[in-house]
Amino acid sequence: MVMEGIPFPKTHNLETLISFLPARLCPNLDPGEQALLTDYATGARYSGWDDISLTEDRWAVALARRVRRFALRLLPKEIARARR
Repeated sequence: MVMEGIPFPKTHNLETLISFLPARLCPNLDPGEQALLTDYATGARYSGWDDISLTEDRWAVALARRVRRFALRLLPKEIARARR
C-alpha cells in the first residue's frame, strides 16, 4: 500500500487492510482465511493463546507462503529477487 501511495490505518486486521486495496492488489483470501491470519497476527502474540494442531500449523504456513508469493509478484523485479 505504501508503494501505491494508499493511506491505511495501523491495524493487524487483514479484512480492514484489504478493503483499502484496489482489486488488482488484493490477495485471494476468503473471509475465513483473513480472520484466521488476523487472529495469528494478534492473539498469538500474547499469553493465553491456545496451542494449535500440527495440521492447522501446516495449513497456516502454507497460507502465509501463498500470500507472500502474491506480494512478491507485485514488487519491482529487482526488489522481489532480493527478497527470495
